[in-house]
Amino acid sequence: MVASSLGMGEYIASITTIGTPHHGSKTIDKLLRAPGSLFNIASFAVDNWIGLLGDTKPDFYAVCKDFSTEYALKFNRENPDVPSVYYQSFAGVMRTPLSDINLSTANLIVKMLEGDNDGLVSVESAKWGEKFTLLTGRTNRGVSHYDEIDFRRSPLSSKSEGDGVADICDVYRDIINDLVVRGF
Repeated sequence: MVASSLGMGEYIASITTIGTPHHGSKTIDKLLRAPGSLFNIASFAVDNWIGLLGDTKPDFYAVCKDFSTEYALKFNRENPDVPSVYYQSFAGVMRTPLSDINLSTANLIVKMLEGDNDGLVSVESAKWGEKFTLLTGRTNRGVSHYDEIDFRRSPLSSKSEGDGVADICDVYRDIINDLVVRGF
Protein backbone atom coordinates (compact mmCIF):
# COMPACT_ATOMS: atom_id res chain seq x y z
CA MET A 1 0.00 0.00 0.00
CA VAL A 2 2.73 2.48 0.93
CA ALA A 3 4.74 1.60 -2.19
CA SER A 4 1.89 1.88 -4.69
CA SER A 5 -1.18 3.72 -3.40
CA LEU A 6 0.80 6.28 -1.41
CA GLY A 7 3.35 6.71 -4.20
CA MET A 8 6.41 5.83 -2.11
CA GLY A 9 7.73 3.08 -4.41
CA GLU A 10 10.75 5.10 -5.49
CA TYR A 11 11.91 5.19 -1.86
CA ILE A 12 11.42 1.47 -1.17
CA ALA A 13 13.91 -1.16 -2.35
CA SER A 14 12.16 -4.28 -1.07
CA ILE A 15 9.17 -5.57 0.85
CA THR A 16 9.41 -8.79 2.83
CA THR A 17 6.37 -10.40 4.44
CA ILE A 18 6.26 -13.31 6.88
CA GLY A 19 3.05 -15.23 7.56
CA THR A 20 0.93 -12.61 5.79
CA PRO A 21 -2.45 -13.65 4.33
CA HIS A 22 -2.00 -11.96 0.94
CA HIS A 23 -4.88 -13.91 -0.58
CA GLY A 24 -7.14 -13.87 2.48
CA SER A 25 -8.50 -16.85 4.33
CA LYS A 26 -11.07 -19.35 3.10
CA THR A 27 -11.54 -20.32 6.74
CA ILE A 28 -12.57 -16.75 7.56
CA ASP A 29 -14.91 -16.80 4.54
CA LYS A 30 -16.69 -19.80 6.08
CA LEU A 31 -16.84 -18.13 9.51
CA LEU A 32 -18.41 -15.04 7.97
CA ARG A 33 -21.09 -17.23 6.35
CA ALA A 34 -21.97 -18.91 9.66
CA PRO A 35 -25.44 -18.19 11.02
CA GLY A 36 -25.48 -14.64 12.41
CA SER A 37 -26.19 -15.41 16.04
CA LEU A 38 -23.50 -18.12 16.19
CA PHE A 39 -20.83 -15.82 14.78
CA ASN A 40 -22.01 -12.93 16.98
CA ILE A 41 -21.62 -15.09 20.08
CA ALA A 42 -18.14 -16.17 18.96
CA SER A 43 -17.17 -12.55 18.20
CA PHE A 44 -18.43 -11.43 21.61
CA ALA A 45 -16.39 -14.15 23.33
CA VAL A 46 -13.22 -13.32 21.37
CA ASP A 47 -13.68 -9.57 21.98
CA ASN A 48 -13.96 -10.20 25.72
CA TRP A 49 -10.87 -12.41 25.74
CA ILE A 50 -8.86 -9.86 23.76
CA GLY A 51 -10.17 -7.12 26.04
CA LEU A 52 -8.71 -8.98 29.01
CA LEU A 53 -5.35 -8.88 27.22
CA GLY A 54 -5.50 -5.09 27.04
CA ASP A 55 -7.22 -4.14 23.77
CA THR A 56 -9.65 -1.37 24.73
CA LYS A 57 -11.74 -1.58 21.54
CA PRO A 58 -11.55 -5.12 20.15
CA ASP A 59 -13.65 -5.85 17.05
CA PHE A 60 -13.15 -9.45 15.98
CA TYR A 61 -15.90 -9.24 13.37
CA ALA A 62 -14.24 -6.30 11.57
CA VAL A 63 -10.88 -8.07 11.68
CA CYS A 64 -12.44 -11.17 10.14
CA LYS A 65 -13.91 -9.15 7.28
CA ASP A 66 -10.46 -7.71 6.53
CA PHE A 67 -9.03 -11.24 6.24
CA SER A 68 -11.66 -12.54 3.83
CA THR A 69 -10.59 -13.61 0.34
CA GLU A 70 -12.93 -11.00 -1.13
CA TYR A 71 -11.27 -8.19 0.83
CA ALA A 72 -7.78 -9.47 -0.06
CA LEU A 73 -8.65 -9.54 -3.76
CA LYS A 74 -9.96 -5.96 -3.59
CA PHE A 75 -6.93 -4.79 -1.58
CA ASN A 76 -4.48 -6.41 -4.01
CA ARG A 77 -6.28 -4.90 -7.02
CA GLU A 78 -6.22 -1.41 -5.44
CA ASN A 79 -2.58 -1.73 -4.32
CA PRO A 80 -0.61 -3.28 -7.20
CA ASP A 81 3.05 -4.17 -6.84
CA VAL A 82 5.52 -1.51 -7.93
CA PRO A 83 7.83 -2.97 -10.63
CA SER A 84 10.98 -1.40 -9.15
CA VAL A 85 10.36 -2.93 -5.69
CA TYR A 86 11.59 -6.44 -4.86
CA TYR A 87 8.84 -8.47 -3.16
CA GLN A 88 9.40 -11.70 -1.25
CA SER A 89 7.34 -13.72 1.19
CA PHE A 90 7.82 -16.40 3.83
CA ALA A 91 5.38 -18.82 5.44
CA GLY A 92 5.74 -21.22 8.32
CA VAL A 93 4.11 -24.59 8.58
CA MET A 94 3.19 -26.47 11.75
CA ARG A 95 3.79 -30.19 11.34
CA THR A 96 0.90 -31.16 13.64
CA PRO A 97 -1.76 -29.28 15.61
CA LEU A 98 0.27 -30.08 18.75
CA SER A 99 3.26 -28.12 17.39
CA ASP A 100 1.87 -25.03 19.13
CA ILE A 101 -0.82 -25.67 21.72
CA ASN A 102 -2.04 -22.05 21.52
CA LEU A 103 -2.80 -22.43 17.81
CA SER A 104 -3.73 -26.12 17.75
CA THR A 105 -7.45 -25.70 17.10
CA ALA A 106 -6.94 -23.01 14.47
CA ASN A 107 -4.21 -25.10 12.79
CA LEU A 108 -6.49 -28.12 12.58
CA ILE A 109 -9.41 -26.13 11.14
CA VAL A 110 -7.28 -24.19 8.62
CA LYS A 111 -5.55 -27.42 7.56
CA MET A 112 -8.92 -29.08 6.85
CA LEU A 113 -10.15 -26.11 4.82
CA GLU A 114 -6.99 -24.72 3.21
CA GLY A 115 -4.04 -27.06 3.71
CA ASP A 116 -0.69 -26.55 5.40
CA ASN A 117 -0.51 -23.48 7.64
CA ASP A 118 1.26 -21.80 10.54
CA GLY A 119 -1.78 -21.98 12.82
CA LEU A 120 -3.43 -18.93 11.26
CA VAL A 121 -2.26 -18.34 7.68
CA SER A 122 -2.24 -20.98 4.96
CA VAL A 123 0.92 -21.49 2.93
CA GLU A 124 -0.97 -20.72 -0.29
CA SER A 125 -2.31 -17.42 1.05
CA ALA A 126 1.16 -16.31 2.18
CA LYS A 127 2.79 -16.71 -1.26
CA TRP A 128 3.65 -13.36 -2.82
CA GLY A 129 6.37 -11.78 -4.89
CA GLU A 130 9.42 -12.93 -6.78
CA LYS A 131 10.68 -15.26 -4.08
CA PHE A 132 8.73 -17.48 -1.69
CA THR A 133 10.35 -19.43 1.15
CA LEU A 134 8.64 -22.09 3.23
CA LEU A 135 9.86 -22.17 6.82
CA THR A 136 9.95 -25.65 8.30
CA GLY A 137 11.28 -26.57 11.70
CA ARG A 138 14.43 -28.54 12.32
CA THR A 139 12.36 -30.98 14.39
CA ASN A 140 8.83 -32.39 14.07
CA ARG A 141 7.48 -29.27 15.76
CA GLY A 142 7.34 -27.06 12.69
CA VAL A 143 7.06 -23.26 12.65
CA SER A 144 3.91 -21.57 13.97
CA HIS A 145 2.65 -18.03 13.51
CA TYR A 146 3.75 -17.30 17.09
CA ASP A 147 7.23 -18.53 16.16
CA GLU A 148 7.30 -16.30 13.07
CA ILE A 149 6.62 -13.19 15.17
CA ASP A 150 9.04 -14.41 17.87
CA PHE A 151 6.26 -14.32 20.46
CA ARG A 152 8.15 -16.49 22.95
CA ARG A 153 11.77 -15.42 22.26
CA SER A 154 13.13 -18.90 22.49
CA PRO A 155 14.73 -21.22 19.93
CA LEU A 156 12.48 -23.71 18.19
CA SER A 157 15.10 -26.43 18.52
CA SER A 158 18.33 -27.08 20.36
CA LYS A 159 19.62 -29.15 17.43
CA SER A 160 22.70 -27.55 15.92
CA GLU A 161 22.64 -29.63 12.73
CA GLY A 162 20.02 -30.38 10.12
CA ASP A 163 17.67 -28.63 7.74
CA GLY A 164 14.98 -26.23 8.85
CA VAL A 165 14.63 -23.40 11.31
CA ALA A 166 16.20 -23.75 14.75
CA ASP A 167 15.74 -20.08 15.77
CA ILE A 168 13.58 -17.48 14.02
CA CYS A 169 16.23 -14.80 14.69
CA ASP A 170 18.49 -16.72 12.29
CA VAL A 171 15.78 -16.40 9.62
CA TYR A 172 15.56 -12.63 10.13
CA ARG A 173 19.35 -12.32 9.94
CA ASP A 174 19.45 -14.44 6.76
CA ILE A 175 16.76 -12.26 5.15
CA ILE A 176 18.79 -9.14 5.83
CA ASN A 177 22.02 -10.72 4.60
CA ASP A 178 20.30 -11.87 1.40
CA LEU A 179 18.95 -8.38 0.76
CA VAL A 180 22.44 -6.93 1.25
CA VAL A 181 23.89 -9.45 -1.24
CA ARG A 182 21.14 -8.45 -3.72
CA GLY A 183 22.20 -4.82 -3.34
CA PHE A 184 19.26 -3.57 -1.31
